[in-house]
Amino acid sequence: MRVHSLSEITLKDMGLELKPSKTRLTHTLHNVGKEKPGFDFLGFNIKQYKVGKYTSGKGTKGGILGFKTLIKPSRKSVQNHYKHIAEIIKTSRSLISSGSEVRKLSRRERGVSLPNQPTALE
Repeated sequence: MRVHSLSEITLKDMGLELKPSKTRLTHTLHNVGKEKPGFDFLGFNIKQYKVGKYTSGKGTKGGILGFKTLIKPSRKSVQNHYKHIAEIIKTSRSLISSGSEVRKLSRRERGVSLPNQPTALE
């Protein structure tokens, strides 16, 4: 685990440390053992997908990588958002006639939709 030891040394210089119960190393493109590729971080899922040469990302020297990194909202955060929306709708059955609930929903949607748009890193 060379990466793990290098990370510990770098963090130690900054006065930080890795907590073993919360830290795991994973691959973002390939299955390693029983672990699926990618990881969730701060409500987002970060994963790499294989793609063809015309949609592939490019490396620092311009070479084709053969994959694209996508950052999407995690399933857990999408389900949480759905529960909040369902709760707003459930509390007011007459949503169409009530402007305050419509404002609640639009504020919630505006706050969630902008930062959660899927992002592709090349």
